[in-house]
Amino acid sequence: LAGEHGLRRAEIAVVHTADLIPASDGFSLRVHGKGGKTRIVPLSDQLAYHLARHPDGYLFPGDIDGHLSPRRVAQLARMVLPAEWTLHKLRHMFATRAYAVSHDLVSVQELLGHVSIATTRAYVAKDQTALRTVVNAVAARSFTSNKDQSIRAREEQSVTVDIARISSDQAVQLIALLSSKVEVPNTGFG
Repeated sequence: LAGEHGLRRAEIAVVHTADLIPASDGFSLRVHGKGGKTRIVPLSDQLAYHLARHPDGYLFPGDIDGHLSPRRVAQLARMVLPAEWTLHKLRHMFATRAYAVSHDLVSVQELLGHVSIATTRAYVAKDQTALRTVVNAVAARSFTSNKDQSIRAREEQSVTVDIARISSDQAVQLIALLSSKVEVPNTGFG
């Protein structure tokens, strides 16, 4: 529920079979979220199958209010999860994966039940591979058109110097540039 649907431990504690909502395209779950807010989360076919077969009542029955406390649900999860994993980490993992497949932060926000998109953004781990893909895609398109080529050529051929602001190091570089016939890259004047 946390890793595949993004539910909080308190939301998992109160999952009830009566909250299973059938539809023509599958099942959804009415999630009783933070602050008394309710949201509808589509269920995977596998989870819907198991919930539909579960006896009527809470998924995690207990003595207080008929269900286990969120703390007890988290303790039970810690007993079966690898040491470094928690229900909250699974929720973050869900957010990251949901964003990776959808690229839709608003949908992920809705699924997680966040009021603020900024909170959702914090849940979505930055994928360095995705960042590299973006940079490479931009770089591949840079300076490919005639206009880009002409801009690049002008930048490489001209240097603007503000004599009133030139430092002694820049003056030395300028003198070397002017006295040399070797092509020197743009030295940062301007």
